[in-house]
Amino acid sequence: MKPLGLLFRSFIGLLALTLLSALSSPAFGATTLWIEDFDAVDWPTRWHTDQGTWEVGIPSVVGPAIAHSGQNCAATVIAGNYSEGVDSRFVRHASFVVPAASENPRLRFWHWFSFHCSDYGRVQIRPDGGTWEDISEKYSWYSSGAWTRPHLDLTAYAGESVEVAFYFHSENNGSSSCGYGSADVDAGWYVDDVTVETGPVVLPDLEDWEQGLGDWGVSRGTWEVGVPTSGPASCHSGTECAGTRLDGNYYEAVDTRLTSPPFTVPAASENPRLRFWHWFSYHCSDFGKVQILPDGGTWEDISTQYSWYSSNVWSRVYLDLTAYAGQTVQVAFYLHTENNGSSSCGYGSWDTDAGWFVDDMTIETGVPIMLNPEDWELGLGDWGVSRGTWEVGDPTSGPGSCYSESKCAATRLGGNYYENVDSYLMSPPFFIPEGGDQPALRFQHWYNFNCSDYGEVRIKPVGDDTWYGLDQYTGTSSGVWTSPHLELIDYSGQTVQVAFFFHSRNNSSSSCGYGSPDVAPGWFVDDVQLTGFPCVDNDGDGYGDLANPNCRYPSWDCDDSDPDINPGFVEAPLSDPVCSDLLDNDCDRRIDSQDGGCCECVDNDGDGYGDPACPDCEYPEWDCDDSDPTKNLDCPIWPADNAAAAASFGADAQTTKASSLFNNFVFLMMPVGAVICMKMLRRRKK
Repeated sequence: MKPLGLLFRSFIGLLALTLLSALSSPAFGATTLWIEDFDAVDWPTRWHTDQGTWEVGIPSVVGPAIAHSGQNCAATVIAGNYSEGVDSRFVRHASFVVPAASENPRLRFWHWFSFHCSDYGRVQIRPDGGTWEDISEKYSWYSSGAWTRPHLDLTAYAGESVEVAFYFHSENNGSSSCGYGSADVDAGWYVDDVTVETGPVVLPDLEDWEQGLGDWGVSRGTWEVGVPTSGPASCHSGTECAGTRLDGNYYEAVDTRLTSPPFTVPAASENPRLRFWHWFSYHCSDFGKVQILPDGGTWEDISTQYSWYSSNVWSRVYLDLTAYAGQTVQVAFYLHTENNGSSSCGYGSWDTDAGWFVDDMTIETGVPIMLNPEDWELGLGDWGVSRGTWEVGDPTSGPGSCYSESKCAATRLGGNYYENVDSYLMSPPFFIPEGGDQPALRFQHWYNFNCSDYGEVRIKPVGDDTWYGLDQYTGTSSGVWTSPHLELIDYSGQTVQVAFFFHSRNNSSSSCGYGSPDVAPGWFVDDVQLTGFPCVDNDGDGYGDLANPNCRYPSWDCDDSDPDINPGFVEAPLSDPVCSDLLDNDCDRRIDSQDGGCCECVDNDGDGYGDPACPDCEYPEWDCDDSDPTKNLDCPIWPADNAAAAASFGADAQTTKASSLFNNFVFLMMPVGAVICMKMLRRRKK
């Protein structure tokens, strides 16, 4: 009989192997060709150091407090700073054949780095019989104290036998900022969980990062995915999001991207746009922006520059992708930080901040709808926010309530706006027809600005890059809601957007507090309406423009070119083709399965629990086992094929299968483990 200690270790080993098998399963979307975590004692049979410095061990003295996983990782000196004058590689001499291009081969690893001045690291590859070639960006300065994961495409080497290496370079930089020639060294480069993956590279329809980083990659550190404990302190939805450090301020001297997997932009006729929620707080010269990389091209900016503050709110961006229709692209969230030596930024001391947090990113299609009137009772809709601060909801500051009903737009619903804000709340495009009776923009607003701050209504013809002012507001509205009337006749015959632009600055005059924050509750807007438009019902379905009181249409038509799309259309039943045509047939901003009439209420076991995602189904919670009426919320072991159960915990069906495998194994082995542990305790007592 085996000794009890050996039995116990075997039990734990089997448990670990089962978990690793589940986690490396193709059910997680990628197939692993090989993985190296440096915890196995035989790692030297696959790796070697060329020209010193690199070693494998347990980090503790400098650098990260722990390895990314397990105990060991590779590092440029595991327990101290690297030296000057180093050119060294950590080489995987166990060569491998890169899988076919159709399998999307990529090199992935986790790393932590902190370099000084001119020092850096790079990932390199050497084809059989060839020389070392760079396949990564240059990693320099800092990863902001975070373990991050790059995504390096190996398609160009498909079918070749190759070696990979982590190349490190250090030198003595004699500049004043680097110590006038004294040793300018740092903690260095730590690498863990190196792997080659294959399989589809997937961008989810809604990227909420609840499943982790996925097929996204981080170019040069800082970006991580998880539960934030700094910045906004929570994500926009769920528990996980992407952030430039989840538990503290970003570092200086950072230029990095959080890069998406490739995807094809839908046709221009589908009005493709990128939408996401974000929260940001930068200092001085630091900023973020969204970029796009067409296949074979270079990175291009598609957003404004996000700087200073979002006023501590999550806001939603609208970025038009029509110019890239039909192209395969990647998008990235780019962060830049630098040490600004001005007096207002601390004379060269670190001027950092909480950074940038992103959640719920999606590519939307369909005709953007300008509701008339727009009361925001259905949320932000197809409006977009350019640079934070604006949000939609129920106010608890300022006027304390909206002009009508419960929701309106505001420069913070629950407190004063911040300084250094320049942000637009922008409408979807809409057409101003000719022949109307003095077309105009009407809205209700309440405002309270301080010192040099103001709000301005602006308009921009589609295709024009310039916003033109219609009216400006300063001071206060004297505590009451008022209703401006802004004429739009000069824009008849044009497709335009209108926007509510907000500006704030720190005014250092004595009347404004000598530079202390001079903020106020801000601007609240409700019931935006277009008036004086001619009666138009182009498709003859009895629905059109409500703006003109002489038009007796029952409701606004969201697509006046199609008589089968209007607020009176019945989007049902589930079997009808209208439930799968990717159109909002009844103008309620819900498409196909999102619409109550196209959603199937399923409660197979009749216990009153089912699918609450369907608006017309009033189930209180997901049913974790819809085949057993005695199980609904507290299933001890979830069915492996229950996709609905997985979704209730923010996981997909594949994750459920892997976790179910692990749970079942643990469930079966618990009695064995308990017996072993009891026998061991009895022996120790003897």
